[in-house]
Amino acid sequence: MSSKLDLSEDSKISLPAKNLIAILGAVAIGTFSYFNLLERLTLVETELQLITKDLEAANTCLLIIDLEEKNGSYKQ
Repeated sequence: MSSKLDLSEDSKISLPAKNLIAILGAVAIGTFSYFNLLERLTLVETELQLITKDLEAANTCLLIIDLEEKNGSYKQ
């Protein structure tokens, strides 16, 4: 039982309006959710990079102060 589906420019396809609206709504919600999630991930990654840089700078500063204290050259 083979059935062929022939489509051309003149083919008529009908779809109920509520189904079309539901499909468009689902696509819109999916697209919005994807870009919202992408924006959130980018924000979190940026914050993580900034925090890492701050911690590295603070670590370097503390190491310098610690070395100065051990050498006796630290002045308050």
